Amino acid sequence: MSLLVVLMLAGCTPNDAVVGGTFHAWLAKGSSAAVATGSMDLNKTSFTLDCVSETPEDGSVCNFGTPNPVDDRFDEPYFNDGTGAGSANRPIFSQFARLGDDIFYGYQGEVTAWRSEAIITSEDDFQLTVHHDLDAVAPGQDFRFAFVIDPDYQPTICIESGQTCYVDGDNDGDGWENYNDPDCLSDAWEVGYTHLSCNNGMDDDEDGLVDGADSDCTSAFATETPQTSCNDNQDNDGDGLRDAADPDCSIGWELDEETGESNDLYACGDLLDNDGDGDVDLDDDGCESVWDNAEDGALSGDACADELDNDGDGWVDSLDSDCLSGDGESGLSGTPCGDGLDNDGDGFTDANDPGCVDSLDGAETDLGLTCTDETDNDSDGYVDIEDPDCVLGEEEDDTFFGLYACNDGLDNEDTADGEIDIDDSHCTSAFDNNENSTSGSSCRDGDNNDDDLDGWDNNADPDCLVGSAELGYTGYICNNGVDDDSDGLVDSEDAGCVAPQRSTEDDTASADCSDGLDNDGDGFIDGTGLVTTEVVDGEDVEVTYLADYGCWMGGAEADDASMQCGDGIDNDGDGFTDATDIDCVSASTLVEGPIGACDNKLDDDGDGWADNSDPDCATSLYEVGFTASACNDGVDNDSDGDVDADDADCALASTRFETVDECGDGVDNDGDGWIDRGNNDDDLGDPSCLNGGPSEGGGASGLTECSDGLDNDSDGDTDRLDTDCNNSFDTIEATEDAGEPQPFNLNYGNTLEEWSKDEDGKTIYYLNAGAAQTNPSDAEVFWSLPQEWLAGFAHAKFADDELIVVPNDFHYMEADAKNPDPAAYTSKVEELTSYARIWEAELGTYGGMNPTDFTIKVEDNAWRPIDDSEAGLDNFVETHYSYVRFEGSPTFEIGSSVKGDYQIFVQGRDSLSFAVLKGTFEVESIRKDRWSYGILEEDKINEHVEEAEEEGTVYIPSPCTTY
Repeated sequence: MSLLVVLMLAGCTPNDAVVGGTFHAWLAKGSSAAVATGSMDLNKTSFTLDCVSETPEDGSVCNFGTPNPVDDRFDEPYFNDGTGAGSANRPIFSQFARLGDDIFYGYQGEVTAWRSEAIITSEDDFQLTVHHDLDAVAPGQDFRFAFVIDPDYQPTICIESGQTCYVDGDNDGDGWENYNDPDCLSDAWEVGYTHLSCNNGMDDDEDGLVDGADSDCTSAFATETPQTSCNDNQDNDGDGLRDAADPDCSIGWELDEETGESNDLYACGDLLDNDGDGDVDLDDDGCESVWDNAEDGALSGDACADELDNDGDGWVDSLDSDCLSGDGESGLSGTPCGDGLDNDGDGFTDANDPGCVDSLDGAETDLGLTCTDETDNDSDGYVDIEDPDCVLGEEEDDTFFGLYACNDGLDNEDTADGEIDIDDSHCTSAFDNNENSTSGSSCRDGDNNDDDLDGWDNNADPDCLVGSAELGYTGYICNNGVDDDSDGLVDSEDAGCVAPQRSTEDDTASADCSDGLDNDGDGFIDGTGLVTTEVVDGEDVEVTYLADYGCWMGGAEADDASMQCGDGIDNDGDGFTDATDIDCVSASTLVEGPIGACDNKLDDDGDGWADNSDPDCATSLYEVGFTASACNDGVDNDSDGDVDADDADCALASTRFETVDECGDGVDNDGDGWIDRGNNDDDLGDPSCLNGGPSEGGGASGLTECSDGLDNDSDGDTDRLDTDCNNSFDTIEATEDAGEPQPFNLNYGNTLEEWSKDEDGKTIYYLNAGAAQTNPSDAEVFWSLPQEWLAGFAHAKFADDELIVVPNDFHYMEADAKNPDPAAYTSKVEELTSYARIWEAELGTYGGMNPTDFTIKVEDNAWRPIDDSEAGLDNFVETHYSYVRFEGSPTFEIGSSVKGDYQIFVQGRDSLSFAVLKGTFEVESIRKDRWSYGILEEDKINEHVEEAEEEGTVYIPSPCTTY
């Protein structure tokens, strides 16, 4: 098919076709030849699009194909990406991405052909040329367009003669032919079996049927499943567990039978209420899985969600202020309700004191009725413990009203916004002292400013221990905005407040809590910690020291001697003391020993593995029981008298086999030339190992020519040493001799038939000239489709503007070629189709044309056989904008008649102009082109090569053709 369409103005001969329809043209002021030469009457435009002065809110064609903020359809479900920002991932209609700062003059009308020519060209293509008079808007000018159709369109590829993937039949005897054979996914030769259970030459389920002959094998990639009690979807032993969920089916290295033999192995699967709480096995909250070995074990592994008081300070989970900082429960806090002291002398301490609502409560004083009645008694918007009156006092009585910007009844914004206190979106709590927004990282802004006006800045502010923003006051005595000792000084202004967490404003605080020194040698410094620069290995390194808890609970650093993490003693005997011990999350950590069971050097769940050697500790803070691994299942899988960790074959709890693994020892144990499991990408391992192991012997060994120990093709090389053996499953060791390159029609089904299935009895040709694909793995790698892949081409001239057909788009669908998911692929196609319908409507809404005058055809490639490369056509979906449809199955011969319809979307060859033509045609008798002559193929190729070189691209000639 020639890419050069000659539009000739002929004399007054009869029309060859009856052609009708509409045209819509957009001429770019800045680049249109017709506008530049004055050919067009600009006063007779149908519409004008100004992309120079427009804004995104204008909703013009300049936003066509992109998420438009004024389009209310963006509220529809398929545009919602979960962020409330519309469709951030919506694909852009790339054909209009070229719209920029220009003005477009629009012309539209009915196509009235004063001349039409329907011919068979010298290349046996069908060509229809149409001439439309533009006298009404451009005196003496025409709108001429033509399309060319390749009647024999069928994509071809270049193969070497004899390549068995293109020769009918099962050429390697594995039961699968051509592209249904896994060999053909990545090569052109059928050479034998693979390790896939439906393509390994074995009767895996022992039903007398092998591979493709087995009904289980719907494809070579399916699984020939042995029918056992472990895959019958039944609870065969009546223990409430079935198939893979039952440990019976998982212990050992291959499937066992569901017999109930494992029921007495695990506390969470033995049908007993082991901890006497009324719940059995998996109904017990203490059971992580059926392999758990203790029903009363730790629940979640999260110290802040396990319903336990892990640090012994009396507070559990969310009530413990430690959990606000994300460090788990780590010890005491500095508030009166979290310091370990009986501050109000009533005989009760912290969590045991009725006056403490949580560990951040700033007073142990018992609450009055107004603080527990779920009523806003003082009408300030805050109820009970949310009200500062209840945190700092006894009754909800406005005693502390007015202390904080978010609890003073005023609109304190720098620029009043009409919102007050709890109704102000910037107020995070009643203790918030800044109604201006403090969102962001005010703790990390490095400006050393007191952003929330509570007297403490940046990392010295307690807010910064639990977040990244300074938000206001807390319940700490030295951070509550109150002059607690009535000396006229509040919080940070009071000499007694050496730290915001301190539980008293008493001025007896020692100077060693603000001198920047570690006075008691426990690794913790002052009341607010210290960030300093020290020389380490000759380089300046920023070092952060945590605060000393003694400065919080008393007045000197030495006052934290009651805390194991501040007493100068190696309490857990691990060689590390206080701040140097990783178990000391802070100076207030009560116990220097580990909090979680994964740090205590004990086998807490009795599975034979302790701490980090136990698989549980990879995902949890606690050891909770066995797993399905042969070396961690509590079973003597190899019957040698040793179980799991006691078995010398179990180097790790995750070791796959409890016996010697021949498939991982690097030795060719059965002498067939293939070793272990090889490389999963090229299957160069032993057949037995690729089908399970752990022994190399037996299995598929000897089944194929490439694993039988013989030199079957007498070339001096045997099995793995023979270069013709791609893997141990290959059935052909003989050298394959390929013939000369030749074109081959892709026998995946007729492309035109596949395209036309949903066209209601019509045959469709897509005008996809110049189509290109991009490698999704490398955006700089692209390739053009050769001429043989072009079903048609179109060209037009609007007055002085040369226009050429718009290529189709390929949309990469990210399908997994090696493990295809047809449902997911179909879903992506449907999503793209929904976008296409919106794009069509937008061309009408923003482009000034009737939306029904433009149709985007979405063609999936699900009918193409898959290959194992990412960028194959099977992984793409095509959107087509230009096409020609013929009624029925047309015959393209001299004298034959054809009829149909067309849509042609063309863009300026040298400008930003574009046009859409849509209509019908009927040809009574196709003529022979009397003016044409055969083009010498070599001249034609040279012409294309020269054109490509001028454009900086590469011309791809016909497949298998060399010049």
